[in-house]
Amino acid sequence: KNVSTTVSTSSNTATTPLTLILDDLYGSRTWFSYLPTVCNDLLRADLSMLSRSSLAYIDLYAIIREASIRAVEYASRSKVPIFINLGGSPLTRELADALRNKGIVVVQTNIDEFSEEKPKELAGEILQLIEPEVVLITLGEQGVMYLSSRQSVHVPAYKVDATHTHGAGAAFSA
Repeated sequence: KNVSTTVSTSSNTATTPLTLILDDLYGSRTWFSYLPTVCNDLLRADLSMLSRSSLAYIDLYAIIREASIRAVEYASRSKVPIFINLGGSPLTRELADALRNKGIVVVQTNIDEFSEEKPKELAGEILQLIEPEVVLITLGEQGVMYLSSRQSVHVPAYKVDATHTHGAGAAFSA
């Protein structure tokens, strides 16, 4: 109340993009995103620095798929090895076709419900369709499975008291 300022309004206003993530004590999480130009912005992003990279990490979420495929194509033409994070998005036949023979060395995804066979089946499908060197499947509190054409290894997670796991996949990728 009664705060003096030199800020004035303009008829040429813009709304700030944002992502709001709400979670509860039961582990339910809901995302509310207002990113009106992000998909188009990613399609126009300058990718030239990729050609000087030793590895390209590319998120391949469904909502940004077109821009992600553009980055895959650029990195592939530049002969840069590629680490793809599907983030739990399904691997469709069309997507697998777009990724095949592009220099993908690692594919990471997740499965929420752990069973000994489900990650192996998914990894086998990814290995066959895309032919990366390694598939990593994160399994939440059950750890991670590392699979290649030669071996399969399950590494259990450290036991921690977690309020929620938001950002755990990104931290793991890093």
